Amino acid sequence: MREADVLVIGGGLVGLAVTVALSQRGFFVTLLERHPRLATENSSRNSGVIHSGLYYPEGSLKAELCVRGRELLYARCKRHGIAYRKLGKLIVARDEAEVKTLETLALRAEKNDAGKVEMLDAVGLSIYEENVRGHAALLVEETGVVRTHELIRSLMTEADALRAETFVGMNVTALERVNDAWEAEVRSPDADGALRFRAHVVINAAGIGADHIASLAGIDVASLGFTQHFCRGTWFSLDERFRKAVGRLIYPVPQMSGEGVSALGVHLTRDLDGFLHVGPDAEWIGKAEEDPFSLEGALARRPLVLASLRTYFDRGDLREEDLTPLMCGVRPKLHGPNEDARDFVIEEATKHGAPGLVLLLGIESPGLTACLAIAERVVRMVEEGAKSREKGEA
Repeated sequence: MREADVLVIGGGLVGLAVTVALSQRGFFVTLLERHPRLATENSSRNSGVIHSGLYYPEGSLKAELCVRGRELLYARCKRHGIAYRKLGKLIVARDEAEVKTLETLALRAEKNDAGKVEMLDAVGLSIYEENVRGHAALLVEETGVVRTHELIRSLMTEADALRAETFVGMNVTALERVNDAWEAEVRSPDADGALRFRAHVVINAAGIGADHIASLAGIDVASLGFTQHFCRGTWFSLDERFRKAVGRLIYPVPQMSGEGVSALGVHLTRDLDGFLHVGPDAEWIGKAEEDPFSLEGALARRPLVLASLRTYFDRGDLREEDLTPLMCGVRPKLHGPNEDARDFVIEEATKHGAPGLVLLLGIESPGLTACLAIAERVVRMVEEGAKSREKGEA
């Protein structure tokens, strides 16, 4: 039995950020990751965009944590020498009907403290980006791009320096409350039989597996609306001859559902080496797929991605062959197809009969931008729980 103050399940960006933040506060943290390496799922399969915070309803966790996370992330990049750049973003209304959505987003930007935005007409848009066409656009200045693998490495290095324990290739197969602590049964291909870990607090940062971990802990996932639905998105790299075609990130007007945004649409992004990437599309998939991150079938989705890109990217020489499959990400959404968008779930589970368990569910976009702010919030929960335990023991 290995013991720790806090057990973090899931070694993606959020799990790493939580591990570092708790270790900085003096907690002895053990991090368990089921894959042979850390951050190999969505943390390394995304655009690396640092969002401003204008997509999300005022007062939502996504809005609050995106804005706070953006500030923390830019500061960390400067402090640790992580490569990033504030490129700015243009959200393009392709017809007059979409302008109303731009106006809604501009208002949200002000309410959410998402930074400076500017409405542009078609002429103004063409001045900023000659290869982008639209009826109008919203210029968002606080949007940027980070070199994600450098961010991951900086968190790994800091976790190690703070003496947090990290175990990879560790699949949690059971999680139960024993007396005043949690015990996790873990299977590893390198060990005979099960290993056991014990901690007062468990942080469920398991990403696409977070609802499964919650169910292992006795949470009635289905009745609480905590079932995660998988929406796969495929990214393509654009041929090198288009490297100078745009200077900013180009997004279409997002798909709205209820008060939230259900999909950002196929967008055009730049990485820090100047290459352009197109995606992601949206493909709802089941959980039974052996490898949901597989690029098999990506070519079949290329015509739809190309058609979406052509609605705002005005280059007549663009061909289907100019899009090369790059990667797939899987967004763990708390809503299914044709349902209203849902907020993050970040809560301590005492009210669900699981004291000391912190649930992080539905952590999709803007999870990268928000990861450091999510960690801040988790630290507060853990420290409040520790104070309550101390009072109870006294």
